[in-house]
Amino acid sequence: RLPASHARNLQDMIFAVATDFRSLPLLMARHLGALHDECAEKRAASEARALAAAAEGRNYAEAVDASSRARDALDVLAPLADRCGLNQLKTDLEDAAFERLAPATRRRVLRALDARRSERAAVLEDVTRRLKRALFEDDVLANEASSLRVAARPKAPFSIWRKQPKLRAKKRETGGG
Repeated sequence: RLPASHARNLQDMIFAVATDFRSLPLLMARHLGALHDECAEKRAASEARALAAAAEGRNYAEAVDASSRARDALDVLAPLADRCGLNQLKTDLEDAAFERLAPATRRRVLRALDARRSERAAVLEDVTRRLKRALFEDDVLANEASSLRVAARPKAPFSIWRKQPKLRAKKRETGGG
């Protein structure tokens, strides 16, 4: 993993070298596509080895090898996308790198999200409804905003995983665990 100062220097260098700002999202999207291809190849190879092991009657456990492309995405390109305001591209880069570097952890986060999907949807719907009501009841906002829209978006698996240590520390701090 790159030290934060090196990653920041690389981001600054990429930003400075780009003669046209529009080339940065293209570079990042190209990297993202290559990372998706790498993940697909890795999954296919892993499935083939698992099937071969099952056919031979043995267990199969795979070690995840680090991918420099995935590390670059996390350390350099995702933060650069964030600096440029390309939030969806940042999220996609992080998620693809997370899939490549920690596929079992990502699957565990996705399973936990799926298990609580209906509960989360109900909470989001309730909060959205209350927020809309409060905003539309405010005369100043209601008169100034011709079309007011409230929407919620789901948090990405990598973002949830990255936040877990902070949540555990906060829980210990408050005596909740």
